[in-house]
Parts: sequence; structure tokens; C-alpha cells
Amino acid sequence: DLLRSVEIFCLCNCQTTGPEQITLSKTGGMVEGVMNHRFYMGDSVDYRVKVKDHIVRVIQKGAGYNTYQDGETVYLDFDNVMSFAKDE
Repeated sequence: DLLRSVEIFCLCNCQTTGPEQITLSKTGGMVEGVMNHRFYMGDSVDYRVKVKDHIVRVIQKGAGYNTYQDGETVYLDFDNVMSFAKDE
């Protein structure tokens, strides 16, 4: 499973991406999650998505507040992920 592969990779590396580099979809993506909460920020919406035991923050500019509802299944895709070797 993709999420398990990512978790194992992260044990050996430090992964980072900004919340603006994650896209949401209702129809499919790399990782499935559940909309936990959303905050209207004027020109953007700040989403919190539960993926297994983690909360992932996603920020979308120009998004409608009611596009995704709390409790709804959503899918995440990641752009511009950076990987750094962990310092031991």
C-alpha cells in the first residue's frame, strides 16, 4: 500500500512539502483521507484531512468553503515533495 511505503521511506528520510503543494480531489489521488475540518481564510481555505493516524494540512487558494464537507472522503496528491537524508 502506498501510504505504508511512504511511512517506511520516511523512517530513513525527512520528507517535506508545503500545505499549498497538496491538492484535494473527490474522485481519486495518491492517498485517501477524511475531511476533518476546514477554515475559511478569505482568499483561501485551510483544510485538515485525517489520513490514518495523522492530520494533514492543505491550503487551497480560491477554493469554495463548501466544496468539501467534514466527514467526506477526499484524496490527496502531492506536488514538489523534497527529500532529505536524516541526520543520525
